[in-house]
Amino acid sequence: MEPINALAYAERQLGVAEARAESWRRIVEGLAGLNGEAPLFVIPEKNESGDPDPANVTITVTAVQNGRPKGMTAVRRLVAERAGRWTLREFHDEFDKRGWRHTDDKRKFHAAVDSAVYRLCELGEGQKIAPGTFRFPAPEQQEVLAA
Repeated sequence: MEPINALAYAERQLGVAEARAESWRRIVEGLAGLNGEAPLFVIPEKNESGDPDPANVTITVTAVQNGRPKGMTAVRRLVAERAGRWTLREFHDEFDKRGWRHTDDKRKFHAAVDSAVYRLCELGEGQKIAPGTFRFPAPEQQEVLAA
């Protein structure tokens, strides 16, 4: 390969690599905007071109910004401290009191907390007993709900 052709080839490869890097950067920025933190990526084996296939990338969010728990982890922490009957309003108030609010948008904040509570109920860790009211038993009693 001639030096000029090699340079042109290397510049094209650089352009492709920069475009891929920009795509990954946008993905990370989008996730950071949604989650309030940068996620860790679990990259699968590389494909024929030596790059991971973006369709097979698993995203795992671990550490929480400023040590604040989020989502189901935060709800689990609250119900571990006080098992029993909870309302969505009590969860919202407790998140506020502890400084666990991840956004200033009240609707988004409530939707995120509500979603975490409902997901825990779907997993059998809690039970909806009335609209907006839930029962979360002590951990040793959770097997009873799952049965």
